[in-house]
Amino acid sequence: MTSASAFCTPSLLDCLPSNDRDRIRPALQLVTLAEGQDLYRAGQAVHSVYFPVTALVEEVLPQPDGGALVLRRLAAQAMAGSCVLGDAQATRTARVCGAGQAYKMEYPDFVRALDEVPAFRELVMQDAAAALLDSNRQRES
Repeated sequence: MTSASAFCTPSLLDCLPSNDRDRIRPALQLVTLAEGQDLYRAGQAVHSVYFPVTALVEEVLPQPDGGALVLRRLAAQAMAGSCVLGDAQATRTARVCGAGQAYKMEYPDFVRALDEVPAFRELVMQDAAAALLDSNRQRES
């Protein structure tokens, strides 16, 4: 894994004031994600959240028939893991559908940043609300 020392923020993190980006920077690791890689699975503990840079990620809801309902596709304007706010157990599965890079933040660091950096918390809550809206739209269609 590469550290985030050559920090190149994805669009979502660009929304943060520079001093807040500086506060969370030490907790971010730039990683390369492989197509087909599961980042977390429904019903299992979430160990990390991801901020795609060039990778594409989809969050899916496993179906009883073995299929999966795609809830949303994530690029640099979103994060994978906001669905776990307040609960380290995932309610959906996130998998990479386009190889590329993302910033990875370990779950304990994510929780700490939510507590200590109000602008980060607000940004994550906005993304979580967007994820909920996308999920509801997918279920209704």
